[in-house]
Amino acid sequence: ALNYCEVSQEFWQKGELDNALEALDQAYALILDVDTSDQPKLIQQKEDLRFLISKRILEIYASRNIVVNGNFNAIPIVINHHVQKEIDRFTTGFERNFFIESYRRSGRYRPYIVGALKEAGLPEELSWLPLIESGFKTKAFSKARALGLWQFIPSTGRLFMRIDSVIDERRDPLISSRAAARFLRQNYEKLGTWPLAITAYNHG
Repeated sequence: ALNYCEVSQEFWQKGELDNALEALDQAYALILDVDTSDQPKLIQQKEDLRFLISKRILEIYASRNIVVNGNFNAIPIVINHHVQKEIDRFTTGFERNFFIESYRRSGRYRPYIVGALKEAGLPEELSWLPLIESGFKTKAFSKARALGLWQFIPSTGRLFMRIDSVIDERRDPLISSRAAARFLRQNYEKLGTWPLAITAYNHG
């Protein structure tokens, strides 16, 4: 069953959603036939697998409108009370001034950002991530030692650009934007949906 789950993951990353679901169906059919006979360890393993398979199936269905054979061109726009609360916070709430100042600064850097995203084949909407990450400040520095427009921490930043005692490319709008595009695409290829890929960018 675990082998089928791994095969499903490979199909999902390729954008072959029907094959991914078929592999999960086969995995589910296998574990349904397992006789646990009141063995607590087997019962728990069976439940864990059922949960994993069910979760994957839901994720694939959720990504059906997003993943189309590897094309990175759609982020779902969902308006619910959580999203509306954030919109209100930035338009009429205590973050309004921050939003206005960040938006003004964005004009200086978005051409670099949009260009980097287009080069990587990613949605242009991702160009607004630095508003949340740094307020479009190239020198923004956090307690976690994240720096620049895209708030790379040193360990992650070194995977995509030069960071040493002489040069720190996290401050460079173009280089850091290209690095962020590669990182976001990597997340998307691993996780299969933009909401998860964006969450992973911020939370690891």
